[in-house]
Amino acid sequence: MPFFNVETYLGDCLRSLQIQSDADYEIILIDDGSTDGSPELAEAFRSNSDRCTLWRSSSNRGLGASRNRGVQLARGDFVCFVDADDVVSPDFLACLRDRQKITGASIVSGLIRRMTESGEVLGTRMIGDAPDVDPPLTVHERVLGLVNPSVACARLYRTGLLRDDACLFRDRIPHEDLFFTYKILRNKVTADTEDALYFWRHREDSLSARITRAHVDVWLELKRDTDAFLTANQGSKREFALAARRNLMFVNGVLRKAEEQQRLDVLEYLEDLSQEFGSLMMQDYDFVRHSEIKAIHLPKRLEKYLNELGFS
Repeated sequence: MPFFNVETYLGDCLRSLQIQSDADYEIILIDDGSTDGSPELAEAFRSNSDRCTLWRSSSNRGLGASRNRGVQLARGDFVCFVDADDVVSPDFLACLRDRQKITGASIVSGLIRRMTESGEVLGTRMIGDAPDVDPPLTVHERVLGLVNPSVACARLYRTGLLRDDACLFRDRIPHEDLFFTYKILRNKVTADTEDALYFWRHREDSLSARITRAHVDVWLELKRDTDAFLTANQGSKREFALAARRNLMFVNGVLRKAEEQQRLDVLEYLEDLSQEFGSLMMQDYDFVRHSEIKAIHLPKRLEKYLNELGFS
């Protein structure tokens, strides 16, 4: 569990890890160069726990690098990722492990529920409705197409999978999970549990909530990364269509957040890029609309945006 300047929430997360009903586990805390009271909270927790390891970085290296370091330190056969401002249920590990033993899966996913910044659990699930596609989308395909959220947390992974260089987390890039999850899930034996095990805290000041020009750059980098990965691994036409949908949904998300936050600089930067790369957006849009996944919803905002740019 990496952490960086989250002293307000760290205690809640650590307490939820401490009370797991399955007692056979270790906790690896990665201090990513915190400058608030988080290191002191983590050290106090470590000193009172015989299952906790604390590793400290002298500088802020980012979530991806911190997770990679945690995987290197892990001694168990399976690994879970937890973000330091979230909490897990007391049966988080037990449910995932039980499901793994029953199915023999290499990756087991649990349900995520949202909660407010103050910790009030909301009723909504972070999972999309099953789209009308035949054959039904696999877990990998649902994540690749952003039908389900592309999150690394709330899953149990066989440790050996995470030590493959092709599945390392990217360093110093927003939305690093987008570059990781679709790869790790591809061609793996997976299983799900219907239990709500992970509670994601929505924070107005979080890195994922604050939109910046760096998030716009992610769109092009993600497109390049996915095209290269699918080409190298003989991706299917359906996979390329789902990747195109995800690219479009990401642009839509940037648009929505920039408009909500009145970030004119981000909107102008996106428009400048769109004038240069708008044809790529239109190619993705046409590809999805004429593919076997055309029944999966695309927001009207995208079509309007492309029309305004002159790519109709």
